[in-house]
Amino acid sequence: GASLGTYSTTLFTTRAKLHIEEASITKPIYLFLAYHGVHDDDDVNATASDLSSSILKTIQAAIPSSNPMRRNFAYGLRAIDDGIATLWETIEKYRTADFNYVIVIHGDNGGSACGSYCIGSNTPLRGQKFYDFDGGVKVPGIIYSNALLPSSVINTTYSGLMHHVDWLATFVNGLARGYSQ
Repeated sequence: GASLGTYSTTLFTTRAKLHIEEASITKPIYLFLAYHGVHDDDDVNATASDLSSSILKTIQAAIPSSNPMRRNFAYGLRAIDDGIATLWETIEKYRTADFNYVIVIHGDNGGSACGSYCIGSNTPLRGQKFYDFDGGVKVPGIIYSNALLPSSVINTTYSGLMHHVDWLATFVNGLARGYSQ
């Protein structure tokens, strides 16, 4: 098909953008987008061809050629950053004054320090993907909303337990209560 040979991060971003553009602003939508960009596969290096020359030069200056797996991680992560920026711009372009949204960005596990094509780092935490130490299970995340978060949670940190499969139930519960909660 037309998507054969397209890097998954680029493909997912394109499809999500189309979904946002086609969505009706009169009813809520739920869009779950699980990027694969920084996982250990031999195609992550292909994202470098999608990056601008200035971004490539920045990554190559920051990470020596003697560490190609770390560069591959940077290429994949930059592709995700660009995808998120594209979706943010699309939301801002199509939203109206009464269109409110919540954006959640999070990891699913710690990075793999022993990859074959791409390696992450969980420093200063001990452990990595597939391990129960903090480096394998504590991941960063953010929640942003243009209007739906209560002021009591803005600029706060949550240190409790949470698993990414809890998000759908959390959103459904919030919608059932109404936006005022």
